[in-house]
Amino acid sequence: MRAEDRFRLKSDQADNATTGNTYTDSAPGFDIVNVKVLCKDEDGAYSATGFQPLIADEVGVEAQIANIQMYVTYYVGTNVWGADNWPAGQTVTKPMVPVAENPLVYRTSPSNDIPVQRQDQVVQYRVWASYLGGDTFFKQQETFDNPSWYFPVDLNQTFAAQGWSPYYIVYGVPWGAVWINEINAVDQSEDSYGLYTWNNQYIEIAVPAGVELEGWMIDLVTGPHYQSNTIKIPAGLPSQEPMTNGYVFLSSATPIKIPLVLHCPR
Repeated sequence: MRAEDRFRLKSDQADNATTGNTYTDSAPGFDIVNVKVLCKDEDGAYSATGFQPLIADEVGVEAQIANIQMYVTYYVGTNVWGADNWPAGQTVTKPMVPVAENPLVYRTSPSNDIPVQRQDQVVQYRVWASYLGGDTFFKQQETFDNPSWYFPVDLNQTFAAQGWSPYYIVYGVPWGAVWINEINAVDQSEDSYGLYTWNNQYIEIAVPAGVELEGWMIDLVTGPHYQSNTIKIPAGLPSQEPMTNGYVFLSSATPIKIPLVLHCPR
């Protein structure tokens, strides 16, 4: 069964593995309902009770979009890549509902999200919507921005010959943890004489924004005899706004020196 067939579910099939029921491929549709004129109170805001314009009134208009049901369907793993290729019976569909603050934005329910996955698992997903009034129409997600923090990983490039899919990777790090994010021990560059030098060594540490690492230490082990040096992180680093997902990053000096010189604040 094609994935496009799997997406064309009727609403009562949501949150179950997909089946063969299909909708006719067509342009998406919707209904416009609850249309009314809006009058203003003395403070200039739209009135919650006044809907009959008077001679001096400016008039607004309100309407709602109806008969749209949105879903997200997901497939766990990379054995089959591409939303159009997922095997029948191996996907799960979750309904999405409008949020109170903005009815044009849909979300899954916190009580019915995609469940917890194991470390480093890849989850492919795709959002789609159907029109429930009269004739059945269908529209699905066609774009995906690869998260910048995944660089240089881009699974849609890796599996380009197979297909395309939105996805996320489950990081094996608990919330609030500190970890070494990058190590560049021997980065070479070419000088004006065509000679290669090693001058861009660094260690990058991911830290929850605002966390003080005073007294934390990094042990560097080098050479055939396992010689070690210890880097002790000093106190007094200035605070910094979160850069990525609530984290900031510490980088050692270039090249790595003892004592440690930090380029970035905590």
